[in-house]
Amino acid sequence: MKECTELAQQVMEDSDGDVLAATERLEKMARKDVEIWQALTDGLLRTACYDACRAVCRADRRQIWYSPGYDAGGNGDRVKTHSASLMDWPLPGGKKLRDATREDLIEASDFYLRQAAQMRGVADFLFAISERVKRKTVGNTLSESDLRALKDGALLKEPA
Repeated sequence: MKECTELAQQVMEDSDGDVLAATERLEKMARKDVEIWQALTDGLLRTACYDACRAVCRADRRQIWYSPGYDAGGNGDRVKTHSASLMDWPLPGGKKLRDATREDLIEASDFYLRQAAQMRGVADFLFAISERVKRKTVGNTLSESDLRALKDGALLKEPA
């Protein structure tokens, strides 16, 4: 049997590079052939489990970070009692803020700074392109070398 990458390349070619059509095609193949199913999902099981656990942490973070602390209607104490504590806020990796050491906090801070810098770089890159495109498409306005020059213009460099 072909490797997953080879199968994916083949269905991409058969679908003229249409990712959605290729995905549907590969999914149909996997549903008919248990070997393809296992080859595709075997390597993904750990990632799926990790993603499920990260989703719990993200939901906890969101609930804690944005939980209301006061109700203007006079029920502030009740709301505060039922809202999650900032002490329970999970750091990257899941450790609760209450259990974090200084080193854990610095590491978490660095993690968020790197993410923010990368996202800022992508935002700056896309904005710089938008300034040049005006009312046309990117493909009708800029070349690949133009895009590379914008990207290499310190917009997407990895943070230190």
